[in-house]
Amino acid sequence: MKHLIDLTEWTKPELEKVFNYALAMKAHPEADFKPLKGKSVALYFEKPSLRTRVSFDIGIQELGGNTTVVEQFMAGIGTRESVHDVAHTLNGFVDAMVCRMFNHTVLHELRQWSDMTIINALTDFSHPCQIMADVLTLKELGLWKEGLVMTWVGDPNNVLQSWLEMALFYPITINISSPDIPTEFESWFQNPAMKDRIFWIHDPKEAVSVADMVYVDTWISMGQEAEAEARLEKYKDYSVNKELSGFMPEHAVMLHCLPAKRGQEVDEYTMEKFKSVIFRESENRLHVQKAIMAYLLSPVETEAFYQEHAVKY
Repeated sequence: MKHLIDLTEWTKPELEKVFNYALAMKAHPEADFKPLKGKSVALYFEKPSLRTRVSFDIGIQELGGNTTVVEQFMAGIGTRESVHDVAHTLNGFVDAMVCRMFNHTVLHELRQWSDMTIINALTDFSHPCQIMADVLTLKELGLWKEGLVMTWVGDPNNVLQSWLEMALFYPITINISSPDIPTEFESWFQNPAMKDRIFWIHDPKEAVSVADMVYVDTWISMGQEAEAEARLEKYKDYSVNKELSGFMPEHAVMLHCLPAKRGQEVDEYTMEKFKSVIFRESENRLHVQKAIMAYLLSPVETEAFYQEHAVKY
C-alpha cells in the first residue's frame, strides 16, 4: 500500500504523475471524475487549520468520496488511546487518513498498524503537500526549470525540510538565509546529492539577489508561542519587506505557505506585490491534494482520466 509521509519514499516519476494529474483535474473541472466514490477519508487534526482542512474536505467531496473530521480531543492519539488502537479502529471505517499533527514519528507508527492510506498534511518535521502545491504553481508560471535558485529567508523549518527533499529529485539550488543553521539541517550540507546545490548565505540581500524564487514562512510556528519575543529579535533583519524585496531580480517571485504575519516575516507591500502568486499557491493545495488522493486510492482510474484530459504546460 502506498502512502505520502516523506517525499523521499516516492520517486520522481511518481511526483511527475501527480503534477500531471493535478494540472489535468484543474483544467477540466467539468469532467465527471469520481475516483473516490464509495471511499471514505478521515481528516485528523492536532493543529489549527484553514487551507489544509478546507482543501482536503472539498477535494474529497469533489472526487466523490466521504469525509469525516477527527479532532485531537476526540481521538487523543497516544493519550486517550494508543496509536495501535486508533489505527485498528479507523481501519474498519475509512480507506485513508489525512493527518495534521505535531509528532512525525507517530505518523510512521500509524502506517505500521494501518490498512488505510496515510497522508502527511503537516508535521513538525515536514509538509510535503505544501511543497507539491508550490511546484505545481511554479510549473504554471513557467519558472520550474533545471537550475532554478530558491532562496529561503528566515527560520529553517518543516517546509524547508520538504523543499530539500524535493531537491533530491530535481536539479535546483537552495540558498538558506538565516542567522544560523539549526543542527537538524546541518547534514544536508554534507549530503553528496546536494553537492554545490545548497548554500548558507547570511546576508539576506545577497541571498535574494540571486533568486528565481524567494520563500518565506512565519517565524513563530504553532507550539512556539512562548519563544515569540526571542524569535522576533533573532529574525528581525530577515523580513522580506519593501527594501529587501527590491534586491530580488525582476523575474523573481515570492511564495508564502501562509498564514502570513504581516509586519514580521513579510510586510504589507511585499504581500500585495506577490498576492496573485501566493494565493494561486494556496488554491493549488486543493488541486495537488486531489491528485495525491486519486493516485493513492484509485491509480488505474486516475491514469485513464489523465490519458483523456492531459494538458501541456
